[in-house]
Amino acid sequence: MIVHKDLAREVVLVDIKEGLAEGKALDIWQTSVINNLDTRVAGVTNNYLHTKGSRIVVITSGVLQKPGMNRDDLVRSNTIIIIVSNPLDVITYIV
Repeated sequence: MIVHKDLAREVVLVDIKEGLAEGKALDIWQTSVINNLDTRVAGVTNNYLHTKGSRIVVITSGVLQKPGMNRDDLVRSNTIIIIVSNPLDVITYIV
């Protein structure tokens, strides 16, 4: 985990489900003394302003697999990515 490897000064967790990111951030913060963590962890619901100026963005999103769905169904529902970047061709290729 980025926090445990001390790879960033701050990590912001964002989720659309109310309170989920805040709860996960609190769980990580509460173990910071035990795990000797210096990274600040914040959780927010649907507020991407907290990610402004980020040098690294990790996206882990998608709908959960429901009963009767297979992996192909998940690909069809989880693979819309809109990229606005410069240079667009290089970033798109990497993504």
